[in-house]
Amino acid sequence: MTQFIQRLAVFIAAIALVSGLVSCGGSNGNSIEGTGTGTVGILLTDMPADPALFVSINASIRKVELLGSEDNGRVTLYSGDVQTFDLLRLRNESIPFAFADDVPVGDYCK
Repeated sequence: MTQFIQRLAVFIAAIALVSGLVSCGGSNGNSIEGTGTGTVGILLTDMPADPALFVSINASIRKVELLGSEDNGRVTLYSGDVQTFDLLRLRNESIPFAFADDVPVGDYCK
């Protein structure tokens, strides 16, 4: 049961991380279309959890990609050696993980 809770916590933390950093464009007509690039940063953080329930919550990251809508395709922000982080050690802080300053302008959903 503990392993299930750890996996669930890692999954929820990953979803929260991605959702918080990248969001889909809305339909309000205020999006800016054109050519150019922007900067994207990925930060790792924890989701509040009772440390008494877990010894560690490890996330292993092999690749980080932005998934673009339609013509944008995929933009790889990190691809390399597997990096493992104990999310419990990130309590109340965030650490930078990956940055890209040449991301094409557009809508990204994940």
